[in-house]
Amino acid sequence: MSRLEGKRHFSEENGMRTGTSFNEILQEKMGQSSPTESISTGADPAHLSYLLGQIGVFRFKKPAPPAMKKASSRPAPRARVQGPAHLLSECQKAAMEWFLFSGETLLPDFNAVELKQSFRRLALRLHPDVIGGSSEAFLQLKGHHQALKALVPTSL
Repeated sequence: MSRLEGKRHFSEENGMRTGTSFNEILQEKMGQSSPTESISTGADPAHLSYLLGQIGVFRFKKPAPPAMKKASSRPAPRARVQGPAHLLSECQKAAMEWFLFSGETLLPDFNAVELKQSFRRLALRLHPDVIGGSSEAFLQLKGHHQALKALVPTSL
């Protein structure tokens, strides 16, 4: 006799019969009529490994992905309309070629914002305080920036 066989459940509110043992309730729930039909080795049905093998495993359902948020109220960026190319002097042509050689892409009709962004990206790479930067390269960058800055109007 197992240690759970002697314990009886006396509960009227959960809808179970009164005076039944745990093994009887377990067998009833598992659809077995007697313990000898299902257990040929004589193992106790209350044993954990037996229960894990006989009772289905409960799996939690994955939560549904959150609903997609509305598109932001910001307007989409406008495509840049290409204008006429700047008329460059020899010094400005050399400055433009230096920017292109350094890895920055400046369109022939660049504006003040694009020039400033290119200058800042190059300044972060060529500044003397940064590893790999030098004061000569940074001074060249400043001179080429000043030459190209004269082409674009800046509004204050």
